[in-house]
Amino acid sequence: MFEKKFGFLRIYFIAMSVLAIVAVITSFVLMRLGMKSKSSEKMVISASFYPEYVIAVNLLEGTEVGVSNLTANVTGCVHDYQLTTADMKNIEESIAVVINGGHMDHFAVDAVEKASGGLVLDEVNGVKTPVLINTAKSFEEEYENPHYWMNVDLYEKQISEAADGLVDMFRLLKNKSYSSLTGIDNDDIDGIISKINENESNYISKLSEISKKKDELKVSGVKVVCFHEALEYLAEDLGMSVKASLDMDYDTALSAGDLKDIEDTIKKEDVKYILAATGYTTAAEKVASEMGIELIVLDAGTSSSGEGAIKDSYINMYLSNLNIIAG
Repeated sequence: MFEKKFGFLRIYFIAMSVLAIVAVITSFVLMRLGMKSKSSEKMVISASFYPEYVIAVNLLEGTEVGVSNLTANVTGCVHDYQLTTADMKNIEESIAVVINGGHMDHFAVDAVEKASGGLVLDEVNGVKTPVLINTAKSFEEEYENPHYWMNVDLYEKQISEAADGLVDMFRLLKNKSYSSLTGIDNDDIDGIISKINENESNYISKLSEISKKKDELKVSGVKVVCFHEALEYLAEDLGMSVKASLDMDYDTALSAGDLKDIEDTIKKEDVKYILAATGYTTAAEKVASEMGIELIVLDAGTSSSGEGAIKDSYINMYLSNLNIIAG
């Protein structure tokens, strides 16, 4: 009886040992498969919010590089955006993060400094991080208003800054021989760099459509008040005379003092139009009604209109605004 029981236990322990070994081997194989899967994933560039996302999509079109919008669910500006756990994961899986600059999207800067990506090219305070590409690096100190993309000339500079940053990053990627992690060899990287330069030239050329339309408008010197700082750039781009500009990134009511100041300005300067951004019209509608002047609602370019391809959305947005102003 004892021998039978002992024999059963011995068989039991042998079986358990075999299962343990199989489990270890299985885990190892799955881990290797996971590593292989990770290395063969498409490289991803993240953009802090929609205007930068559109730039990145245009520059990386036709390459093996994916583009992610960190704030895809945000429809306005991102001054006070709070990153989610999913956002942090996206940043850590990116090789670079493209930002607007001007402290508009500082949340992304903070996140990059805390991130520890699997493919690392930069170090911040000794911590390895994804590359940070600031599209306003060369001019952000000159302008208090960070809604640069609504000025076509500044937008072109942002495109070039982003292209230069991406090219520099890929050259560094090539020099550091990360092909084992990315699955992309140096010849492929040369192709990506060439495509970025080609796309930069093509995209900037396409912006000439906007310049032609701007030249057709006869609004130079027209007095306006802007209920969104992004529209200040648009108005100035068209030669309008901006008599006041309010930071209306949130659709909130004006204080009694602000309301009086803006109405006094409209009376004194004989303002013809109020310009407001889609989704931020409550205060503007109130003032326009009380003052008896026309309200023009325009797109600030901070989110997709849902019409057409993403890569054409900036041009479509700007041309649509010009058509609205033309009446």
